Amino acid sequence: GGGSAGRPVPAGSTLPNCAPGALKLTLRSAKVAYEPGEKPSFRLVVSNSSATTCKADFGPKAAVFTVTDAEDESVWSTKDCPSPAGSRLLQVPANSTITHTVEWDRKRSAPNCATPPAGAVGPGTYLVEATFPGATVLPASFRLDKV
Repeated sequence: GGGSAGRPVPAGSTLPNCAPGALKLTLRSAKVAYEPGEKPSFRLVVSNSSATTCKADFGPKAAVFTVTDAEDESVWSTKDCPSPAGSRLLQVPANSTITHTVEWDRKRSAPNCATPPAGAVGPGTYLVEATFPGATVLPASFRLDKV
């Protein structure tokens, strides 16, 4: 099952932080191929195998999503210019799965909110990667189709 989206947790929550290694993460592109103008959507499926309901930060700087092209050049990353940049604490129920979804507007990004390279992101095969503290996440590939 896909599980729920994960309930947001207030900053002052007494819920324990998820222990490193307690979460298993799987990254998927919502679709194998996207038509021109269609925004790619990436799903991070988070499984909590422990008996403890815990919270984890899925903000753009903690759970970092990066899209790279066939030349392994970074095209877009959530940490380049996050808005809003803060934490996004989500509850991960015990022995349960949540899905954290991020949408890409198909625009390039550059570190520290610098002006990204001009030009649209062209058709082709891309890789989406996610990094998350204490977890190994396998990348997923997707295609941007030609008109």
